[in-house]
Amino acid sequence: SLWNPNWKVAAPEFEGTPRKLTEFAGRKNVLQLHPFDGDRRPRPAAIVRKFAVPAVAPGSLVFECAAHPLGNWDLVVRINGEPVKKQSIEPDAPRWKQLSIPLAKWKGQTIEVSLENHPSDWMYEFSYWSEVRLE
Repeated sequence: SLWNPNWKVAAPEFEGTPRKLTEFAGRKNVLQLHPFDGDRRPRPAAIVRKFAVPAVAPGSLVFECAAHPLGNWDLVVRINGEPVKKQSIEPDAPRWKQLSIPLAKWKGQTIEVSLENHPSDWMYEFSYWSEVRLE
């Protein structure tokens, strides 16, 4: 629970990451990650959590993420191992990208969510994560 006790961090030690930053780009309590560097098959860094989706009003998973000012990375959101969202996270404005993943498809189920930081071009592939919440 480096950053949030509800989320497990799966990331390599790389240039001081994973680490909790007091502040980054106007947000407080930020988690910084970097993907695993593999010769043949790079692996993403990720934050992972299991939880029960309410049967009534299942809502959405809402989170904010950002890229290093000199780099970008590919976000993949997986639920129970299946990709449900893919997006390039760029350093352009707005710096913090707010994303929402509707959970109605999994209402009443216990799911595992993985928010993944995949490399895109191996230039400053750092990901920054702000608040992650259920709404």
